[in-house]
Amino acid sequence: MKKIVLITSDEIRHKFFRRILSNSKYIDMKLCIVEETSKQPSRVIFKNPKSSRLMKDYFHYRDKIEDDFFKEFVENTDESKNIIKCKSGEFNTNKKILNIIAKSKPDLIVSYGCALVKDYLIRKYGNKFINVHLGLSPYYNGAGSNFWAYIENKPELIGSTIMMIDPGIDSGKIIHQIKPEIFIRDNFHIISARLIKDTAFSIIKVIRKFNQLKKVNQWKYKNKTYLRKDFTEDSIKKFDKINHQERFKKYLENKYKRNKKFKLIKAF
Repeated sequence: MKKIVLITSDEIRHKFFRRILSNSKYIDMKLCIVEETSKQPSRVIFKNPKSSRLMKDYFHYRDKIEDDFFKEFVENTDESKNIIKCKSGEFNTNKKILNIIAKSKPDLIVSYGCALVKDYLIRKYGNKFINVHLGLSPYYNGAGSNFWAYIENKPELIGSTIMMIDPGIDSGKIIHQIKPEIFIRDNFHIISARLIKDTAFSIIKVIRKFNQLKKVNQWKYKNKTYLRKDFTEDSIKKFDKINHQERFKKYLENKYKRNKKFKLIKAF
């Protein structure tokens, strides 16, 4: 049983993720650090009176799909007993939190959906610090990676990457990558929720076999690191114009050919 510290946020997908980990027989959740959600993009947009109806609808529908996927499990599964709540990024500098992390003597630290991890934690725990990135690195890095893969009509590059943490943005050594199943009647939010579910179960396998798994340097690929500020009204308008079924139909007709163009790392 591995001793784990998890650093995450508090949306329904993060609650699902931490319950999956904390209720696994292979994991001893010594500490779960939970950031406030006020700086999550959806919360910022809902609070902003200037946000358009189209932008709000995007997140309302995403939240509905995530509730459909995760709410029942969250409501019927025990929460981690060792939770500390903090402001966004506070875990990097708060001495009390840092001391609790040190005293827990974790075998591994896992970050998912939190603020950027800064130098001190990387220097101290970098050889046993795993980051979960919802995107396929090095093809798409930064915030909303899968959204941008979808906008650019590359459903073959929707996925998640479990990697070692380093000082860059989603640039650490890759341990394992996951791609979701895609069906013709799907939409982007359904695929995203399915991917989160698959990733949560995959991270348990990675944690169990961590010492035996290869860590692969990321290969060179000309890409752009997307930031939250890139998520604009114009990008939502592009999303709204997409014929989802037609996009998935064309992808599925040439799935193997399109997938073959891109290298992925599979640990198991």
